[in-house]
Amino acid sequence: MIYKDTLDFLKIDSSFKINDFKIVNKNKIYKNKFVRDFLKKNSIFLGKLRSKIIKEPLGIVKLIENLNLKEQKRLDMPKNLHKKLTNQLSQASIEINDIIYKS
Repeated sequence: MIYKDTLDFLKIDSSFKINDFKIVNKNKIYKNKFVRDFLKKNSIFLGKLRSKIIKEPLGIVKLIENLNLKEQKRLDMPKNLHKKLTNQLSQASIEINDIIYKS
């Protein structure tokens, strides 16, 4: 439904199909907030320290960061919130169309 609506909005033939949608931004949470905060706060320092020993990045900070993440199933949006957003965005879409086509 949303895919077809998007194609219609972009004026793309709705018979255009994509067989496999790649998930780009998975719903992830940190296993340990302390590790996340430590890496965020000290990643530049750790990079400078590493560069004094070895020139090329080793990817250790990235590895630790990835090990500290876990995927979580994304909850469905509550129906009342979905309805509210749909109404607000529909109105915004009408206003944008008015601006575009009055120019």
